[in-house]
Amino acid sequence: MQSTLDIKCKVSYTKNAKHALQRGGVLKSKIKELRKERRISQADLAYAVGTTRQTITSIETGKYTASLVLAYKIAKYFDKTIEEVFDFSDVEEF
Repeated sequence: MQSTLDIKCKVSYTKNAKHALQRGGVLKSKIKELRKERRISQADLAYAVGTTRQTITSIETGKYTASLVLAYKIAKYFDKTIEEVFDFSDVEEF
């Protein structure tokens, strides 16, 4: 069962990611830093969350915005909330 915090994080991610993309913006992430702290490769993270290394590379470089499900899996992998992994500081409030 998901906690209320998990649900709020998912809703917030969805709204903020959609807004950033509509404005032509890039949703930044802290995945690279988190990986380096844990000393894991892109391939290791990709395997753990069920995606490809190329997808992780694209998210890290801002060329791809993770789906809600993938963002949630990545955050859970690092034992963080979605907002702690994905940087919404450049996203305007709406």
